[in-house]
Amino acid sequence: MYKYLLLPVLALSLMQCKNAPNETEASAAAAGQSAGGAVVAGSTASDSPTATRIRGLMMQNGDKLGFMDFANQKLYLLRDMTGGSVVENYRKAVLPCVYPNETAFAVFSGQFNGTGEMRLPIFEVSRIDSLLPKNPDLMNSAGVAFEFWCEGAEPFGWDIEISNPEGGIFLQNRQNNTASFCPWVPPVKKGNTYVYEVPGSVNSPALTIRLVKQAAKVADKSYDYSCELVMNGTTYRGGATRGPGKLNPGDPNASE
Repeated sequence: MYKYLLLPVLALSLMQCKNAPNETEASAAAAGQSAGGAVVAGSTASDSPTATRIRGLMMQNGDKLGFMDFANQKLYLLRDMTGGSVVENYRKAVLPCVYPNETAFAVFSGQFNGTGEMRLPIFEVSRIDSLLPKNPDLMNSAGVAFEFWCEGAEPFGWDIEISNPEGGIFLQNRQNNTASFCPWVPPVKKGNTYVYEVPGSVNSPALTIRLVKQAAKVADKSYDYSCELVMNGTTYRGGATRGPGKLNPGDPNASE
C-alpha cells in the first residue's frame, strides 16, 4: 500500500551509497533510544507530556518530508519543529547522497496536527531520537517489511535492497558510490529459487536476481540465501538476508 500513496508525493530518484551504522547505533535505534553520535545533540524542541513516538523510514523531496510508520502501516507528512535539525541530520544519515527520497531509519517524538497533501496526517517532530542509514540488521530488528537485502564483494562491493513497501529495488555500487532505482516487480518461484526479472530503464540497467535458500558466504559474513545478479551480461555472486516482507502479497504460490 505504501508505494501507491507515497510515490506521487515523494518521487524516487538516483542515489549514492553511504556507510552503515555500527551495531551499538543499530541496537539503540531499533529499541527507539538515542543513537549517540548518530544525531546532533540538542536537536529537540519543547516536548509535550503527551508526545507520541514513531519509528520507520523518512525521506525528503524538496521541501516535503515523508514518513513510513511500520508499527501501524501508515504514511505521514513530517513538519520539523526542531529548528531544522530533522533535515540537517537526515542529510548526514544519507551522505554522500544528495538526491531526493533516499530513505533513512528514524525514530521521532512529537504529535499529530492536521492533514496535508493526499489527506495524509501531519506529524510535528519535536525530538529526534535516532536518524540512521539503513542496513539489513537494523531493518529486520525494526520490523521494516523488506523482502531481501543482497550483498556481494567481487569484483567490487555491491548491495541490493528489494522492498515492495518502499516500491522498489535499489542497487548500490560501492566501487563508485552510485546507485539506481527500479520499480518493484514480484518474484517468480522456480523450484527452490526466487527470480526477479527487472526491466531496464533510463535510470537502471535490466537485472536478473536469483535467490536460493542455501548457505552462502561473502568475505567473512554468512548468509542463509545465495544471490546471483546478472547485469549487462555479467554475473555477480553474493549472499542475501531475508526480511520479514511477503515475497508476493496475495499470491501464496510465491511465498515461503
